[in-house]
Amino acid sequence: MDNKKICGKCNTENDINSKFCIKCGNSLNTTVTPKPIKKNNSLSIAGFICSLVGLLTCGITSLIGLILSIIGISSSKKNGEKDPFALAGIIISVIPLVILIFLLVIGILTSKDVKVADFSTMSKEEAVKWCDNNDADCYFYEEYSDTVEEGGFIRQSKSAGSKMSSYESIDIYYSKVKKDQTTPENSPAPTTPTETPKTQNSNEKFSLVEDHISSESNNFSAYIEGKITNNSDKELSYIQVTYSIYDAEGNTIGTCLDNENNIDAHGTWKFNAICTSGVQNIARYELKGITGW
Repeated sequence: MDNKKICGKCNTENDINSKFCIKCGNSLNTTVTPKPIKKNNSLSIAGFICSLVGLLTCGITSLIGLILSIIGISSSKKNGEKDPFALAGIIISVIPLVILIFLLVIGILTSKDVKVADFSTMSKEEAVKWCDNNDADCYFYEEYSDTVEEGGFIRQSKSAGSKMSSYESIDIYYSKVKKDQTTPENSPAPTTPTETPKTQNSNEKFSLVEDHISSESNNFSAYIEGKITNNSDKELSYIQVTYSIYDAEGNTIGTCLDNENNIDAHGTWKFNAICTSGVQNIARYELKGITGW
């Protein structure tokens, strides 16, 4: 290297006695130090990789990539160098972050706050209609009560008058027949499972087409099969059917339940309500409710 002159323009080695570069013709009168080879900034590369992964994973690592790329490009500027990896990392990481922020703003602007009704003043049918009209996710449950009559309102998970966002749900509880309730003394107890007349199992919104104890029932579980028709002109996002089962003395021994999503307008749902308790002593079953919205 001591016997060579380095061209300050193209870094070509020339003879020590040369006055001009043999490659580019640049004057070699002034001795210059070769330009150092630039090394890639490790933070910039890491930021670029995280940004690229974030672009492919809906922004999971985009924020990390953005931070590392900013640190990398700041470090390169202090050394007077350009850093393409850091610049690319910043651009790529910003794309999914902007999209996520945009979706969040849209979600906030389009969310609908609903004032929760006092369901204690409504019948169960009115509560279902309120949930349907307000596009609220309502879930209806039945439980035993010693103080509330069968079918009466017990409680709701959100207090009346409070605000409920469109992404929240509310649970509403109604009373079902008490465990000690028996059939009238003059009513003979059936020896095989019987059903309630169909005329009692339909309303304006739903119709129970048929139901029966499934042949697949055994000593461990029982099933009530049937069909329910959606009488409305609107698709149902959720529907639930609930039955109570009784022994020969008229005592409630269990509940059977099935639910489904997305029932077409005027469509028919073939349900299969499972009963998991008291199945060996079923003498009668009765539809307790059909709910949906």
